[in-house]
Amino acid sequence: MNIILFGGAFNPVHRGHLYIAEKAAETYPDYKILFVPSRLSPHKNNESMIAPRHRIHMLRLALKGTPFMLEPWETERSGISYTIKTVKYLYKKYNPEKKPIIMIGDDLLPILHTWRKVEELKQIAEFLVFRRELNPPLLSDKGFSIHYLDNNIKTVSSTDLRIMISRGEDPADLLPTGVYDYIKEKNLYKANT
Repeated sequence: MNIILFGGAFNPVHRGHLYIAEKAAETYPDYKILFVPSRLSPHKNNESMIAPRHRIHMLRLALKGTPFMLEPWETERSGISYTIKTVKYLYKKYNPEKKPIIMIGDDLLPILHTWRKVEELKQIAEFLVFRRELNPPLLSDKGFSIHYLDNNIKTVSSTDLRIMISRGEDPADLLPTGVYDYIKEKNLYKANT
């Protein structure tokens, strides 16, 4: 099975994530999209990160009825989630015919060269970059096998959603079915909780 690794905090998962996955599936119909939530990201402030069990449950709700798969491996490990370890694990588990594709936002291009064991990663994986910004930054290193997704820019972000929820606003239309109900039920992302 050929795979596209869609990693991230998914804190929370939102409709923008599903839109990007749908565009990738249209572009690569012979690949399976794997949502891979991170435990601890080496490139993000993890202070606002809720427990993996909540993010996993929201992803299950969001992916229900879609062709996409949840791969919780990173959340089941301890420590920081490094992409190189995940890609090697996916090779063992799924035995893909083609190199796995790592899907990232264009905002990560300037720091891609800083990823752990990046030279090895270049050899065993390709990258699919989706647009998050009107004027995307340039790639700061060569040698990557990069493809670009033809997607519309979605203004929604998990950070914005957390802020909205903490203010008592209702972002239900920006979230997949059931996710906002779960957030309310568990009182997630509220200020001082």
